[in-house]
Amino acid sequence: MKTIKLNRNQKLSWLGRYDYSPDKVLKIFRQGERLKMEITEWVFSDLHPVSIDEMKTDISGLRLKKMNDGSLSLIQRGQVIFELNVWQKTI
Repeated sequence: MKTIKLNRNQKLSWLGRYDYSPDKVLKIFRQGERLKMEITEWVFSDLHPVSIDEMKTDISGLRLKKMNDGSLSLIQRGQVIFELNVWQKTI
């Protein structure tokens, strides 16, 4: 899957913390010019934009899709496996 380059505002729109489970959050943050994700003490990955509202991860077949309401969907091999509500937006 080919990646694209996001402008500054497009990158900033991804940053935040999302409910994952009662004891874990999915956090999207910047490290230098790169976007990264972490699920609390469990999963770490670079994010690679494929469109302004979709990112692929370093995890085989796993992507993130930003929804119009600000929530995220985790998609594995074309199937939505988890929906995450925004908990805290950061800039």
